[in-house]
Amino acid sequence: MLSLICHHCGEPIPEGSHFCMNCGSKVIADNKQGT
Repeated sequence: MLSLICHHCGEPIPEGSHFCMNCGSKVIADNKQGT
């Protein structure tokens, strides 16, 4: 489950990307583990 989903448009975002390639929205990574 490493794939990200854009919280704005719901499009899948490639691992490592920081912006949605569909709408340009900033990616919100919900990784609250391994801090």
